[in-house]
Amino acid sequence: MSSNMTSYQNGGQHKYTPVAVGEDSDVVVLDQETSLLSSNKRKFLLGGALSLWVACVALARNLSSNSPSMDVLLPDGRHDYRSDTFIPQWMDQVVDHFDDSNDATFKQKYFTYDKFWKGPGHPIIFVLGGEDPMDDLITPFAYYYMAQKFGAMSFGVEHRYFGDSFPIVNYTNQDLVQLMTPEQAVEDFANAAQFIRKKLGCSMDKSSKHYCPVITVAGSYPGFLSAMLRLTHPEVVDIAYATSAPLWLYSHGVDHKTYYDYVTMVADAAVPGCAAAVKEIVMEFHDWAVSPDATMFEKANEIKICEGGIPEYITDSNSLELWWTEVNEIVTAHFAEADMGYYPPGPDAELERACRIFLKEGDSMQEKIGNMLTMRKEWQSTGCFDMHSELPVGKKATISASDWSGMGDGIKAFMWELLSCQLLPQLTQSDESMFYPREWTLEWTANHCKERFDMDVDPDRLRNYFGFEDLTGVDHLLFINNIADGWSAASVTVPPPNSGIEVINVINGAHCSDFRGPGKNFDTPEMQAAHKKILEIIAKWLKEIKDERKQSK
Repeated sequence: MSSNMTSYQNGGQHKYTPVAVGEDSDVVVLDQETSLLSSNKRKFLLGGALSLWVACVALARNLSSNSPSMDVLLPDGRHDYRSDTFIPQWMDQVVDHFDDSNDATFKQKYFTYDKFWKGPGHPIIFVLGGEDPMDDLITPFAYYYMAQKFGAMSFGVEHRYFGDSFPIVNYTNQDLVQLMTPEQAVEDFANAAQFIRKKLGCSMDKSSKHYCPVITVAGSYPGFLSAMLRLTHPEVVDIAYATSAPLWLYSHGVDHKTYYDYVTMVADAAVPGCAAAVKEIVMEFHDWAVSPDATMFEKANEIKICEGGIPEYITDSNSLELWWTEVNEIVTAHFAEADMGYYPPGPDAELERACRIFLKEGDSMQEKIGNMLTMRKEWQSTGCFDMHSELPVGKKATISASDWSGMGDGIKAFMWELLSCQLLPQLTQSDESMFYPREWTLEWTANHCKERFDMDVDPDRLRNYFGFEDLTGVDHLLFINNIADGWSAASVTVPPPNSGIEVINVINGAHCSDFRGPGKNFDTPEMQAAHKKILEIIAKWLKEIKDERKQSK
């Protein structure tokens, strides 16, 4: 155990602190009387923020695009990105940015979208890839509507070791520990920004009329990277837009209970009585699951786990306690995912449907747990749930991993788990939450990461390297917090003093939901107002950059 191990067990200085919101506030709060939460709960929700999980990022399109001249709309009024063609392209990228003796390169995938591009002198909207392969476009507000507004080129780059962008194909754990890091990813994206400037014929001289300002756009973990690019490479990145960005999560400055306490509060506001109903069932589930009155397989059948659907590390252990732990982790993570997707809010949203499962009268505890496991579309057709769908690949893999909000399966989950061993999200399920109490510790995570990747965790590393606890003097950085998103509980919800940072807190928004529209029959009034405000802020900053260029002559 390192000397830092105990100092991070109970969190740090970024707590739930109610924000006074009024006419003199520096915080832009987009809210209406029809909002999801009561006024008291809204103020509480504005107190902090957190982030992670599948990047709500994506790409753009080929330089020689054949995009349709007319906008193709979905029934809800949003642009239908499926009508666009995305052709993968490849750039040479440095394998190791921190080893001067290594001049090796690899092919990194990128996309461009030029429908609205007005040529050199106009912005580049740079969508950062995250913990998913980049193979189609999922951020219409960024690549389409922002580009339309500013005559911009849209450009997206896949994160290293996700999808097809592998620095070393036949890698060892030692290679990954060195090369699969947030620091390497930031340098990749900084290089990529200069690459696309050159490819488009933009000047590198900020005083030139042909200079193309770069606007990085990303959410969740890559939202964090977007902010870090503005901090560490202000000479390359002119404006950064970060939604659901997890700064205080990765600085370990929030109480470990914050995330799941927040998810609990949102669920109970969405469906009154949800928290108490879930708590009652998960407590009963524990006592039943660990009781030796039946075999593990018999119990699994009662909660709709498929035959052969229990991973071998659990069956080999013959431990009912371990089996319960992993099923409980899946149920908890399903609620985390449902919270992230709670937009637009309403009875058809997965969060509300999950709550209704636990509130349904007449169903047994086993039926409720089983219905929760099989509520996803992929399991509805089979009628049973396979636990392997939540298991990463690799040695010593377990469902409870370095990110207790859920890992998924396969190589993508393996790579995200490696990153999470560096980001170290602390996700205790407290007595006050609707989940079975489970305390996150650095010691458990350190042991797990050592077994999985033979790596030593360092809770100080990212904070010391990027220096993001002190944002004094930083400007042209926009944080969007969608307040129904549990990850917003550890983000920047108030502009730091003596900075040029702007913050927009959107009531009723969920994880990265500002990227999904706009759509007149899709977005809430609060989100429509947020989109308008985002464009106003970026337009103001682009004008400042242009004015500075004129003054420099």
